[in-house]
Amino acid sequence: MSEVDDLSDAAARGDLQRARGLLEDGADPNAANSNGRTAIQVMMMDDAKMAQLLLDYSANPNVPDPDSGRFPAHDAAQQGFLDTLTVMMMDDASMAQLLLDYSANPNVPDPDSGRFPAHDAAQQGFLDTLIVLLTGKAHIHIPDKTGRLPLDLAPDHIVAALQSLGIVTDSKKHIMQDTMEPMIRLH
Repeated sequence: MSEVDDLSDAAARGDLQRARGLLEDGADPNAANSNGRTAIQVMMMDDAKMAQLLLDYSANPNVPDPDSGRFPAHDAAQQGFLDTLTVMMMDDASMAQLLLDYSANPNVPDPDSGRFPAHDAAQQGFLDTLIVLLTGKAHIHIPDKTGRLPLDLAPDHIVAALQSLGIVTDSKKHIMQDTMEPMIRLH
């Protein structure tokens, strides 16, 4: 097995010790494995320690998956949140924040659906993740390929929570950005 495949395998299994050793020995975290994916693309999105390690060694969070065209920020917004137990056991919004801290772009659409990570987080009802994405300047006023905005997909309780926080006003028609700049017209 090549060094790159070893690193991807360690990342996918969550083997921090092995991944750290390979990185210290010079493994390139941005090199594609034999399946065409980088270590950050194959790691479990709920493994913040592995993400931190890879990002500390300059892994690029803005490389699209070779098959789906999706970016790690899409996966952080959509995956790992589906299992209620996972949500209760850890702060899943931390992965989205970590990726944003390392310049992951929250405004790259999924090539098939035109959905942004905010669409995924809103549809799944992940309020904390949606707020993190908004703080990271995620576009939620741009529709997907079907013309739907992230808040069009959000359950009513998420919209109500954003309203109570003063982030959204007038039931999905206006949004205030994280710095409470003037409202941006959604429709």
